[in-house]
Amino acid sequence: MKQYMSMPYLVCLSSNSVDMARNIMNVVSAACSTFLGGVLIIATEFVMITGIIAMLVLFSPITMLSISLFLGSMAWMFQSYFKRKVTRSGEVYLEATSKAWKNIVQTFLVIKDLRVLGREENVFKDFCKLREQLFQVEVIQKFTHFLPRYFLEIVFSIAALLFCIFIFKFQEGGSAKHLALLGVVGVSFVRLIPSVNRILAMLQIVRTNIPAVEALKNSIHANDKFKFKQEVSSDDYLPEEQSGLILKQVSFVYPGREEAAIREINLAIHWGESIGLVGESGSGKSTLVDIILGLLSPNSGKILLDGEELSKRLIVWQKRIGYVPQNIYLCDDTILYNIALGIPKNELDEVALFKAIKLSNVESFLGSLPDGLNTVVGERGVQLSGGQRQCIGIARALYHDPSVLILDEATSSLD
Repeated sequence: MKQYMSMPYLVCLSSNSVDMARNIMNVVSAACSTFLGGVLIIATEFVMITGIIAMLVLFSPITMLSISLFLGSMAWMFQSYFKRKVTRSGEVYLEATSKAWKNIVQTFLVIKDLRVLGREENVFKDFCKLREQLFQVEVIQKFTHFLPRYFLEIVFSIAALLFCIFIFKFQEGGSAKHLALLGVVGVSFVRLIPSVNRILAMLQIVRTNIPAVEALKNSIHANDKFKFKQEVSSDDYLPEEQSGLILKQVSFVYPGREEAAIREINLAIHWGESIGLVGESGSGKSTLVDIILGLLSPNSGKILLDGEELSKRLIVWQKRIGYVPQNIYLCDDTILYNIALGIPKNELDEVALFKAIKLSNVESFLGSLPDGLNTVVGERGVQLSGGQRQCIGIARALYHDPSVLILDEATSSLD
């Protein structure tokens, strides 16, 4: 979770939120619990089996080594036959799970449109196909999990029969010695069957979860270099009497695209000025705003903050920005939480909070809400109007008294 939250914004843009949620919850669980648990069980049972076989070898070395070789070859054949099928089922399960979650999340995000267009049944059919695919994979996994038990019972029965034939026909000694050896072997087999069964079953489970472990490993390796921002010292501030923010010949190209989103932009924003960015859709306004915010780094050109490279003072710059995006996302929580987003209740600055509420005009509708600041806004703020959501977004930006305010069509839903 921490690595995903701290990775660069450009990486976030190319990542799917459902896949990240799956990795955080399901994949971590599969890797830490199922996979590692299976490995530990295999190691424990292997030690037990080794000890039993070593004891049996002392009674009849040639016979026991022959039986061990027979049983080992049978187990190897079983694993070799199912190895690729089980690993592939894990890959399909991981992929189908991701698609099913995307289907569920996206369906309820556009449920209004689906209702109006009358296309719910088509989307539901897509989900049913994914669920059927998951069911088929689960059947394969369950089958390969329980199959070793019956396979081993047959194999051990054959081994016991061959052992009896060998003992009474080829082994020297009296009946009492033969019966004693049979008794030791019989008791050992009773203990060996469950152990070998668990090893084979756990091997299937481990192989099933290999794709999940690989996905987790790749995710960790890709994001382990990213860190959270450091806190800004109270002594580190943005002086408002210097040159401001200067963009020189700034260009940016999104990965995988040939056409530049913005090209050779020159812009000077001085302290105390109000600057408006105007242009048609797709002209790069939002990209330029993301660069100014420090979320994207230009492919060429320079950005200077009071004469110094912005990258050297990025944390200070971002801590002093109040940003109201074009699409304001509200969490399914209270108005208070959505304004103070990420700040614990015991650390809230009430003076700053009520100042932001007043300046953003949130106070104009608080009185009409049943619980005031503690009113739950619903998922994506569906309990509020578009204008009310924008007011809360503005209050969120104003809460920490920013030195720079960036508004991306922040009043488009306000009267």
